[in-house]
Amino acid sequence: MSRYHETKTNLHKNKKTAGRLTAAFLCLFFILCAASCSSIDCVLSNTVHTIYGFYQADGKQYTLTDTLYIITTKHAPESRDTLINRDLNVESINVPISYESPEDVFYFVRTFPYTITRDVTDEEGNTTQVTNTYTAMIADTVRVMKEDFKHFESIDCNPAYFHKIKGVEYTRNGIDSIVINNSQVNYDVTKEHFHLYFKSHD
Repeated sequence: MSRYHETKTNLHKNKKTAGRLTAAFLCLFFILCAASCSSIDCVLSNTVHTIYGFYQADGKQYTLTDTLYIITTKHAPESRDTLINRDLNVESINVPISYESPEDVFYFVRTFPYTITRDVTDEEGNTTQVTNTYTAMIADTVRVMKEDFKHFESIDCNPAYFHKIKGVEYTRNGIDSIVINNSQVNYDVTKEHFHLYFKSHD
């Protein structure tokens, strides 16, 4: 074989090898790109909550033995109030927060049993004690003022709404006070947003 034909054959082999390497490199590049895209973990639930911790006047954690209902009211006139939570024997409670509203209004309703004992005299003059059990209710209105802003984990994920608590107002029928402990409402569930102190009904 002449040197010309040998050189031509080697060039042909080198072109094939270069083509295979290029194809392999492109395949590896697309695989890595696909892997990096699939590694984005979108949050399954992008709803955030406020956490109310219950405390005694001395600062100790308090277990509420009453049944606590939390009801929210919608701003639209045609919307109905909605029960969003009900708990018993708890030290804290999670309350969802609206997406885009400067103020959320909640009703905190505590119910508890109480008894009344009275003397009952029959027609023959015999007196016996009769005890009846009733259910009492104490209701408070809580208003949470806040600032809402969108939060993006990735352009491939739906945005979440985070919030900054600006203030809180409340009636004092059964609530003694509410203190803001953490004003930032996001995915961090390790910090309570409010410390809530109930009055005693004994």
